[in-house]
Amino acid sequence: MQDRDRYSRQVRFVPIGEEGQRKISAARVALIGAGALGSVSAELLVRAGVGFVRIVDRDFVELSNLQRQSLYDEEDVRRNLPKAVAAEAKLRRINSTVQVEAVVDDVNPSTVEDTIQDVDLVLDALDNFETRFVINDACARNSKPWIYSAAVGSYGLVMPVIPGKSPCLRCMMGSLPAPGTSPTCDTAGVIGPITHLIASIQAAEALKWICGAMSPTDVRLISYDVWENKFQRIDIGTDSMKTCPVCAEGRFEYLNGSPLRTVTLCGRNAVQLIPAVKGNLDFVRMSESISAFGSVQFNDFLLRCSSPPIPRLAMIRKKIRRPIFGAAAQSAVPIAYMDIVSRSVFVRPIRSHTRPKRMPPAAHPSNKTDVMMPVYWRVAALASGDPILR
Repeated sequence: MQDRDRYSRQVRFVPIGEEGQRKISAARVALIGAGALGSVSAELLVRAGVGFVRIVDRDFVELSNLQRQSLYDEEDVRRNLPKAVAAEAKLRRINSTVQVEAVVDDVNPSTVEDTIQDVDLVLDALDNFETRFVINDACARNSKPWIYSAAVGSYGLVMPVIPGKSPCLRCMMGSLPAPGTSPTCDTAGVIGPITHLIASIQAAEALKWICGAMSPTDVRLISYDVWENKFQRIDIGTDSMKTCPVCAEGRFEYLNGSPLRTVTLCGRNAVQLIPAVKGNLDFVRMSESISAFGSVQFNDFLLRCSSPPIPRLAMIRKKIRRPIFGAAAQSAVPIAYMDIVSRSVFVRPIRSHTRPKRMPPAAHPSNKTDVMMPVYWRVAALASGDPILR
């Protein structure tokens, strides 16, 4: 009786009805990303009664998130809570009948299939294309439908992807955009109304798919600019599937990539370093190792080391055994502060108008340039299985 009262208005919506509500209650959804889009989508799905919602995110709540991420508050910031953990706690209070699972981890080629294997639908609420292309490959290989979403500035995009039946992300974009060519919330900003609107459209598309009301022939790329009041439904066309390396050839180039890589974090002035293998971090020992570089705070989820505001900052050096560029070398990272969450390391660089000298050619046989785009600094790769710092 209680559930009947809870969902009574939703059930009265004819396209859902009693049968649709039963399907919603039995559905299992993985939501990858718990930021501006993911936190709203998660709340809408939990309030709708989706039976199981897995929330995967490797980031933690910061003050700058609160402008648009309405599921979080200042207490979450004060406690340095991971977004997935904070979201789980809030969502369970909203609807205790829904099973909510928080996963504080990175989604990459080595983890993505475990993340999606036991769910019916995957929702993309990410802030980077690198991981989206991994999800696209994984969902195609495992025949899992997923819903792409993105928002920046005042506009956003949503597109359901039904593997083998509708165009995928590579059908639409071809390959990964070159670094620095796509606007981000760092460069273009983002306002709360568009993230809530795009997340609402994504949640609506999810409910349509769960209830069996979505036809592959009706799938479109939805674009909306809340500032200019411009709305579009764009037909990508199934012809693009015929030449797509994923849909036509079954090549999963991004899924087969190395998990050791860097990802630019939107709104964080940081790069995420992802080690090649999993390992447990001892925050107690680590705090003792790095306390000389600044004040250290940690809880069960997060270790933060903040360097003091002095002209000359300490340089942390580490020998690279499995470096990003493929050659052993010494690398120096000027630290503003370092955050370590789960198995990932977030290193915020010192802003400088002077570009440091490049490493000698011997250390860069690939002759590639430095890693970061908005701020020039060098990234020290993590040796597999090693402590982060010694």
